Amino acid sequence: MENRICSLFGIRYPIVAGGMIWCSGWRLAAAVSEAGGLGLIGSGSMTPDLLREHIRRCREATRKPFGVNVPLMYRYADQIIETVIEERVPVVFTSAGNPKNRTAQLHEAGCKVAHVVSSSKFARKSEEAGVDAVVAEGFEAGGHNGREETPTMVLTPHVRRAVRIPLLAAGGIATGRGMLAAFALGAEGVQLGTRFALTRESSASEEFKRLCLSLEEGGTTLALKKLAPTRLVRNDFCRAVEEAESRGATAEELSALLGRGRPKQGESSRATSRKANWRSDRQPRCSATCPPAGGGRPADRPRIRRGAADARAARPALNAPDASNAPDTGRYPSFITSSMPISR
Repeated sequence: MENRICSLFGIRYPIVAGGMIWCSGWRLAAAVSEAGGLGLIGSGSMTPDLLREHIRRCREATRKPFGVNVPLMYRYADQIIETVIEERVPVVFTSAGNPKNRTAQLHEAGCKVAHVVSSSKFARKSEEAGVDAVVAEGFEAGGHNGREETPTMVLTPHVRRAVRIPLLAAGGIATGRGMLAAFALGAEGVQLGTRFALTRESSASEEFKRLCLSLEEGGTTLALKKLAPTRLVRNDFCRAVEEAESRGATAEELSALLGRGRPKQGESSRATSRKANWRSDRQPRCSATCPPAGGGRPADRPRIRRGAADARAARPALNAPDASNAPDTGRYPSFITSSMPISR
């Protein structure tokens, strides 16, 4: 497939794996890039030195383009930007901040820059700042969300009318059908988070992955809006947050309830992120899809060539057997054309 997103990033498919904190390390980024998409390393939970290690390992695992997601309000943002430039990373996705002061610096270093937005207003400001593309992330997205509460189906066409630069859609997209819908609304590519957070290459804990796969419709909600709107699994902690918010808790009270280290530990979803995965020397195993909620091996899970010297020898199949999921399944890799429900 060829369009502006593919040309901009030098990829085969207009599919980006979001750079998620505690999930998107070099294994996941390399596997997605090898499959023809754009893998992103999530730097928001890394020190500059750790990010440098991930960048170098990713470059060893794939010759394809990959990128780094940089939350601009992160305390190490300045050092992260410098590390990205020093390591000559070809693509940077910025989020959670104003890209104006960073875009020119990254362009001078030869980086392509995309910025994540939650409104057409911020999309226009991003275009004025000189970014190469924007990601319109709707209210359905996991993790942190914009305060506008605009769903992807509404946000995408509004952003399309607001800017001329290439547009990716994000939020609630997990299948070929979702991708097709985003394209119909004016997007030229998609960014997926949850779908990739649940793969074997993701460094999220297995408990977290199983929990997400078990969720039904309505199993999550957006909360903590006085701090930073965050999607939570409906569990005991979520109910405690909702109770506090219903009685008018202040931002300080909510921050105390959240506590220190809870996002890092994954306690809000009763899961523990396994930091050991970040530094393991093992090469990634290409799965590019997740096991179905009922268990078993999906028919379109890519096969692994045993005894391969590196991750390039384990390439996911690019054609899905389930042709009912998209009009032209041969155009997209199997992790998109699979009919397996991941994002609820």
